[in-house]
Amino acid sequence: SQDTACEIEKMTALAEFASSRWKDEPETDEAWLAVVRTTVASDRLDQAVEYLERISPDSPQRAAAEMSLGMAFWGTYGRAVRDEENRPPQEELDRWVAQSRELFEKGIGRLRTAVEKGSAVEYSLVNSVRFLANILTDTGHPKEAVVWLEDAKIGPLTLIQAGSSVTDQESFQVDTYI
Repeated sequence: SQDTACEIEKMTALAEFASSRWKDEPETDEAWLAVVRTTVASDRLDQAVEYLERISPDSPQRAAAEMSLGMAFWGTYGRAVRDEENRPPQEELDRWVAQSRELFEKGIGRLRTAVEKGSAVEYSLVNSVRFLANILTDTGHPKEAVVWLEDAKIGPLTLIQAGSSVTDQESFQVDTYI
């Protein structure tokens, strides 16, 4: 809608201002993360990818933005596949899947590095690993999916079997086995 476009435009202007004034500050990355999330919420995924590039690669906000955007591309793909009347061309569907996989792999990779350095494993990371495994399975790469699901530190199956409280969220355990 025009209201959302106007909102994104204003948020982008504020993030641009923060970038010019406080380039390497965490608040600047948080401003760009807000722009990415708002753009994703308004289903402007390609635009969100452009804004994602404004978040510092070293920022903790970058992984969150990548995983959020990966989830959005995967959701868009899932809805489009089920819509037989308005189904986009296969090339578009393939692009969404590839984009989703790439974004999940990047975001998970960033957080996995943090976990290896001693950070706690959080639900958003484990849930993203589960979604990446779904993508890999659905695209004919089940062995890669199993590697992720059984990862010693961030694998959903490994953490469920270990009784980790991070897997107690909602229907996570059931969804992991489906």
